[in-house]
Amino acid sequence: MTKTLWMALLALLFTSTSWAAATYSITANPYTSVGGAAPRLYATTDNASGSFTMATQLTGGLINSNVNASVTAFSFDDGKGNVITQANATARSFQVSTDPGGTITAFDITVSLTGPPARSIRLYTGDGGGVQVSNGGQSATRTGNPGSFTLTITADPVVTNTSVPTLSEWALITLAGLMLAGVALNQRRQRRTF
Repeated sequence: MTKTLWMALLALLFTSTSWAAATYSITANPYTSVGGAAPRLYATTDNASGSFTMATQLTGGLINSNVNASVTAFSFDDGKGNVITQANATARSFQVSTDPGGTITAFDITVSLTGPPARSIRLYTGDGGGVQVSNGGQSATRTGNPGSFTLTITADPVVTNTSVPTLSEWALITLAGLMLAGVALNQRRQRRTF
């Protein structure tokens, strides 16, 4: 039995695990109105877009759930190349609702940057839905359906099955070797006593 247990331990030790990330992306519908002094930055042919990534796919049955803590990365563009990312954002809010299968059915997402210039991008489905974007004194809005998020599952970029184990793998290999040596030594001592 001890031999079977050690074989199972070694099998687990040399098995690599692959994780997957869930990325939710949106290309919003075009703006319905623009504002600000001339020349205007935005046009009604422009639209916001962006994505956010989580370690795992959203669970089903969420209702206006705050998922800020689960978002590992995000990037949103106002349609003019002004991008707010996790690296430069000064505030963010991610609230979502999902159907039983985990598909996003409603959302209210706001990312902002204090600037200068101050910028913000908001996409939401409540109150009829829409998009609100500001960049300094310029703004653009969409009244009505903002669009919907699509899901992409991607493998973790960490390479698995490498020929050189990582430091933590070496530590586990060393520990397993010491444990095996201890069992062998213990069995040898037991044989001598008989």
